[in-house]
Amino acid sequence: MSQSPNPSNPYAQFGQPGQTGYGGDYLEPQQQRTSITAVISLVVSIVGCCVAWLPGFMVMFGGNPGAGAVIVGGPGAFAAIIGGLAVFFISQSQGRLRGLGLAVTGIVLGLLQAVLWIFIIMTVVVPMTNGLNTHFVGPIDNTMMGIEKGDPKAARAMLTPAADKAITDEMLADFATRYRAEVGAYTGAPHNMWDLIKRYMQLGQAMQGFQNGGRGRQQSLIPFPGEFAKGGAVVVIQIDPNDRSGGNKGIPVVNIGIMTNDGKQIWLMDRAAADALSGGGAGGPLPPPPGPGPGPGPRTPRGPRRQPPTPPSDTTPPSTPAPTPSP
Repeated sequence: MSQSPNPSNPYAQFGQPGQTGYGGDYLEPQQQRTSITAVISLVVSIVGCCVAWLPGFMVMFGGNPGAGAVIVGGPGAFAAIIGGLAVFFISQSQGRLRGLGLAVTGIVLGLLQAVLWIFIIMTVVVPMTNGLNTHFVGPIDNTMMGIEKGDPKAARAMLTPAADKAITDEMLADFATRYRAEVGAYTGAPHNMWDLIKRYMQLGQAMQGFQNGGRGRQQSLIPFPGEFAKGGAVVVIQIDPNDRSGGNKGIPVVNIGIMTNDGKQIWLMDRAAADALSGGGAGGPLPPPPGPGPGPGPRTPRGPRRQPPTPPSDTTPPSTPAPTPSP
């Protein structure tokens, strides 16, 4: 029967610290550390909330809503996926990894970001872009293209009935000749929000001239950046605020003008005639402003003023008896 190598130590058979009872080394517990995946999830979700919307909206308004949606909502979705992986790794680490709160925060922020931006894109950005092209950019561009190509039907599409009667085909052709001499042929218009904003910024000098002139008429003028062969210019649309027919395309147009960067203006119709059409609604003169009602007529001479009757006195004077005739 074998004896313990150290009879005074009954636990010697289990080995020294760092060794197993059979002479092998055992693994010391590893130090707990924060999950890198959880940190990445949180950082991506925060960056996506604060930064990703700017380039995303630039691409989106630049005419590519799909790519813009990916840029805007992509970081949120990526953060949610990475956060889910972090939760899985932490749960399988047997206590060696921490950072569950960071991972859950990244998942929540990422999902909220993705859902919010997708909702905004579908309910605001896409309808706004489509409405801009359908009701504003498209009709104006088609009208200018009709004037440029000599198509009277397309050129008259937005005119009010009164303006359609007043403007002749010869006036349309003469207008095209005059603006071509200054800015060249009309080539098109920006069809997305980002290009529209850039064109407005590039035409700052012409826009400044538009704002400084005719302030009393600004409410009936719509500036629109157009592209011409010699550069950009402002297409000014004069509308009739009193017309409810909306022309044929929703914008009641009575006149069209071109304003160059040096401040020169070329109008389809004389401004005074267009103002008369706009004010009269059917080509008549401007209605007079409402004034006060008719004043009082001439005064009728009055007769002498009647005196009020004297009220009766409370005391009646004694009556004088009639004289008695003498015999």
